Amino acid sequence: MQISRRRAIAGTAAVSTTLLLPRSAWGADTLTVRIAAAPDDDITPILYAQSAGIFKRNGLDVQFQSLTSGSATAAAVIGGSIDIGKSSLVNLIAAHARNVPFVIVAPASLYTDSSPIAGFIVAKDSPIKSARDLNGKTVSASSLKDLIAVATQAWIDENGGDSKLVHFLEMPTSAVPPALETHRIDGATVVTPALAEALDTGKTRLIGRSFSAIAKRFLVAGWFTTRDYMTKNGEAVKRFATAFREAAAYTDTHRAETVALLAAYSKIAESTIRTMVRSTAGNALDPKDIEPVIAAAVRYKVIDKPFPASELIAAVR
Repeated sequence: MQISRRRAIAGTAAVSTTLLLPRSAWGADTLTVRIAAAPDDDITPILYAQSAGIFKRNGLDVQFQSLTSGSATAAAVIGGSIDIGKSSLVNLIAAHARNVPFVIVAPASLYTDSSPIAGFIVAKDSPIKSARDLNGKTVSASSLKDLIAVATQAWIDENGGDSKLVHFLEMPTSAVPPALETHRIDGATVVTPALAEALDTGKTRLIGRSFSAIAKRFLVAGWFTTRDYMTKNGEAVKRFATAFREAAAYTDTHRAETVALLAAYSKIAESTIRTMVRSTAGNALDPKDIEPVIAAAVRYKVIDKPFPASELIAAVR
């Protein structure tokens, strides 16, 4: 049975609560860290770190909250209700350009051409076969200046189309499949697990790997905090980054073993998770993985000018 993304999001809060360890189980030196993220596949290392006791072994009481988007998470971090959050790299790049003091403390999702977690889909009965066919058509993105919009524009321009001739419509990912079926839109870039769910219906088909137009490898999303929190809570950030790397080293190489964990959290069918391309966290923050996204953000006017990628990376010691 197909599970809608709305239902997946709604089901996350109850599950996340059960994953939290009781405060009494921690030692006197335990540090509490409040984290938040949207319920995507790249949350798997966090789920594993909680269930396997990795956060506990690193002296952390991690209190996790599920939010609906990276933008909502960014607002919670800057407002102080959340300490560390997960967001798309494009959102963090745009915030940096506006002098919002965010820094990335750990990778969350790394795109590679060999493990493409996103793709451009159209309705199964659509006459559109390639990017060239999209001139004059309507496509969607969750925001007109997010990673999906930037990647879609880049893919269209690199594959014979002209993104300036394509109409972009803001639309949540959950609304994409029905909008394609009713031909309200002609196509959209969708990220797993929503991509896998859409393709599993048999009502859509994949025509291109749009994220690859940015680069064959780049950082999609990161765990971030503010410079002020980093200055005042450096030890907590260090412990979080250390625990996350340990958990990611396992989840990046044990896909089958984490299917049930993600399914219980997200309410996505295990059969869908088992067959979809899984997200890779990676084990380090490298400016080279950020630079292509900054370049694309400049090209498609998300920001006015480039800046050194190293400015986004926190010095976690």
